[in-house]
Amino acid sequence: HEFRELTSHKRRSRHPTAMLRAELRKRHAEFEKDPSDGFQARRVATVRDRLRKAESERKRSRDQLARIEQRSERQTKSFFRHYKSKHSNTDIPTLSKTPDWEQHPDVKEGEATDTNEVLAEATSYHSHLSQPKPSDPEQAKVCLDALRKRTISKRQRESLEGKITLDEVIAAIRSMKDDKAA
Repeated sequence: HEFRELTSHKRRSRHPTAMLRAELRKRHAEFEKDPSDGFQARRVATVRDRLRKAESERKRSRDQLARIEQRSERQTKSFFRHYKSKHSNTDIPTLSKTPDWEQHPDVKEGEATDTNEVLAEATSYHSHLSQPKPSDPEQAKVCLDALRKRTISKRQRESLEGKITLDEVIAAIRSMKDDKAA
C-alpha cells in the first residue's frame, strides 16, 4: 500500500499536468506583475489551454483504465462475451467423414452435415486421438539419448535448486505484462 502511494506520488509529480500547472503558476505570476502586457496574457491563455487538453486526456486515460480493470474483474465468460461477435455462429456446419482412423486417416468419404453426424465424426476423431499408439523402440531410444546429452552444468543445477527469494518473485511479477495471470 505504501509502495503504491509512493509510486503514484512520483508519477503525479512528473506527469505533464503537474508540469503545466507549475508553468501556469509561473506565467500567471509574471502576468500579475504587469497585467497590461498582452504577450503575458496570451502565454497564460496558451498554457491554460494546454493544461485543459492534458487534463482531458488524463481523465480519458483513467476512464479507459477503469473500464479495463472492470472487465478484468469479471468472470472469464462474461469478460470474453464483450469481444465476441454478436451474430457469429460457433457451430461446425460440416466435417469430412473418415471411415478408418487407424489404417487410413487420410481417406475421406463424404461429409457429415447433420448435427448428429458432425458430433459422431468429432467423437470418432477424439477417441482415435486418445487411444494408445504403438511406438518404435529404436526411435524412442534415439529421442531419449538426445535428451540425456542435453544436461545442465553443476553451477546451473545448484542455482535452480535454491529457495525462491522475495526479490525473484517481485522481479517476475514486474516483468509480466498487465492483465496477465502467472
